[in-house]
Amino acid sequence: MSARSSHTWPRCSARPPRAATASATAVKRLTPEQLHAISAAMRLFVEDDLANGISPRASQRCDICESPRPMAGFIRYDGRLACNDCATDYEIRRAFGQVRSIGGYVLQLRSRGK
Repeated sequence: MSARSSHTWPRCSARPPRAATASATAVKRLTPEQLHAISAAMRLFVEDDLANGISPRASQRCDICESPRPMAGFIRYDGRLACNDCATDYEIRRAFGQVRSIGGYVLQLRSRGK
């Protein structure tokens, strides 16, 4: 069977990814409950870091907002360290379909002047 055969893929995670379309980048609607769930999940990173001994007074420079921010809750995305506020904003924008990657998020912020 050739790669371009009439084979149909089963409906499972083994299906190859679809090509990006205009509808794939459409802005989605989220409920207030979904927004709260994203924020609550991101807050868990802060709580976990504090519970594991990171000082609430420790700070680190965020690669996204380029500011010193509390170290608890930092998340690494594709080699960039994001403070919890930036990571939360990124995850919400990603859930809305406004950005697809951390690089796209950074470009979006830079073009808006943060």
